[in-house]
Amino acid sequence: MTKRLVLARHYLDGKGVAWPGFQATLAAPMTHDAGMLEEALSLLVAAREPAERLGPYLAALLLETPFRLPFVDPLRDLPVEAGRQLLPILARGPDVLRQPGDADAWAA
Repeated sequence: MTKRLVLARHYLDGKGVAWPGFQATLAAPMTHDAGMLEEALSLLVAAREPAERLGPYLAALLLETPFRLPFVDPLRDLPVEAGRQLLPILARGPDVLRQPGDADAWAA
């Protein structure tokens, strides 16, 4: 199991939020696990309280790029410093079409 999958499973099992571990794990290569992502998204949708969304949302961020995930407001459930560090991750769009001429190259 990759580092991302191990930490995502930790969050989905409700074992608490290890913010420093999350930041370090984001540097690891992206890992896709459709079943685990589906589990995270279903827990996210079913959550009734903001605090219940944080673990599944962090798990989903480890498994998929942020712009492809539904928007939730996990920032209010994090310590201020962690929220500041998560915001740039959430605001990042896709890596395509970022520079002048990218759209032309994409269309060719």
